[in-house]
Amino acid sequence: MLGFGGHFLTKACRYSVTFGLLHDTHAIYRREEDDEPTDTITVGTLTYIGSGWLTEGDALLANTAARQRCESRRIGREERPRSLARRGRRTTHDPRPRWYSPAEVAALLGFGISKVKMKIATGELRSIKDGKYRRIRPEWIDDYVRDQVQRHEAA
Repeated sequence: MLGFGGHFLTKACRYSVTFGLLHDTHAIYRREEDDEPTDTITVGTLTYIGSGWLTEGDALLANTAARQRCESRRIGREERPRSLARRGRRTTHDPRPRWYSPAEVAALLGFGISKVKMKIATGELRSIKDGKYRRIRPEWIDDYVRDQVQRHEAA
């Protein structure tokens, strides 16, 4: 910084305030400061007296509210697929992803990543280019496996 190494405050010989002066002033202030300031008043202290509800009525209200919340969430979960179906959205969740990367396909098939890339390059495994990434649909993996089984059975 500013053409020299080290912290700028340690190189402040041309300035009116140096780091050493600031440090010394602060040390003198801390030594002269009173241990017990006179303008602070302690009004009281906090004491832990327990947790829970004060009365059985409080407990009943809290538990009833919690039960209503659970019931409301359960009904909402049951109604959500119906409302999605009315809007024309998919209601069942497919656990398989829509796309796989070559590394994920390699892990699925038990291959190395270079073998998957070679299969893509030779056209044995179908893929598309998505920007700079290769993407492979699950159906295309199934087609590749089916072709391999048919080749093995024909041989």
